[in-house]
Amino acid sequence: MLSLVPSAFAAQQNSYHDPAEHWQEALNRTNELDANSVVTVETFDCCICDKATAFEVFRVPEYTRNGETALTRNVKYSDGTCLDGKSKGDLLDGTPGQDAYYTGYHWTKAVCEVCGTINSNMGATSYACNKNVYWLYDCAADFFETLPESKTIEQADRNFHRVITTSGEYCAFCYGTYKEESSTLERHHMETAIRPELAHDRFVEMSTCADCGYAETAYTAAKSVVADYFGVVDGQPHTVTVSDLSEAGVTTAIRYGHTADGCTLTSAPNYTEAGDYAVYYEITYTYKNTDMVEDGVAYVHLRDESTEETEGDGTCGEDHNWTLLDSVNPTCLTLGYDRYLCVDCGKIEKRDYEAALGHAFQSVVIRDATCEAPG
Repeated sequence: MLSLVPSAFAAQQNSYHDPAEHWQEALNRTNELDANSVVTVETFDCCICDKATAFEVFRVPEYTRNGETALTRNVKYSDGTCLDGKSKGDLLDGTPGQDAYYTGYHWTKAVCEVCGTINSNMGATSYACNKNVYWLYDCAADFFETLPESKTIEQADRNFHRVITTSGEYCAFCYGTYKEESSTLERHHMETAIRPELAHDRFVEMSTCADCGYAETAYTAAKSVVADYFGVVDGQPHTVTVSDLSEAGVTTAIRYGHTADGCTLTSAPNYTEAGDYAVYYEITYTYKNTDMVEDGVAYVHLRDESTEETEGDGTCGEDHNWTLLDSVNPTCLTLGYDRYLCVDCGKIEKRDYEAALGHAFQSVVIRDATCEAPG
């Protein structure tokens, strides 16, 4: 052999790869070794050409079910032939990555590029000469390279992920690889983003581990209800009512106004006289330095019950000349009715009552229930 350093080309994969992780199966033993070989061109003495010629050399790691080379059983050739070139032995071969392990040896064969003879570099008296078989060769320690350290990260649970470090060494000729793995548990490195969802009355807190991608989502309710006021004139000021239903951590700031674009008041305007008044509002919800704003309008309805019904001047007796004065629509809590006026004597009375509507509640999903938290 005149050259020890291979010049790789047209192999299964020219750059380093672990053949056990890319193993291709074939119909017979020789074809399978061919399909998984690292192919190089090297110079050897050809016993047929009787001179040094270029050889196409095939090398593939030996894998056995017990991790020991077949040479320990005197088997040297890929067809099971032993060192004596006559008897047969057990290769104990299997499928790498499943039930077979790298032995520290590799299978090799060479083809003269001048005469085409297989294994003519082994000498004319060798069993392998002019046979399409591989023979075993030691992966010498001098030809091993350090495997670059790599890390993979897997999710373990809601608090930790597992960091798996892979290192080792590989044969520079056949790429047979010895790997070592170690693993440690590390806490998640959570990065948090807040997304406001006004349509769902909530903030969404999304936390993701920057290393392994583990993610958690939490929901925080953000809702204030500004309710209409229905009442009667009694000399006291009246306004809308506010109920803050937000969860802990949410701060609420409300501004009021007489127009939709003029919400500058820190308290809601009050009313004492009969009428229907629009109270515009702007609510700013803040959660962990993230804001969202809700706009709306509520109403103050005040009625003067002192003029709701009158007896008139009595000139009509029971023969009144009625006309519809106005109508009051029912609300969630109060009856609706019509008021009629006698145009002759001035008497006013209520008729045509309609039942109160009752509340029409709508459900809003703030947070879906989980195994650990209620919805």
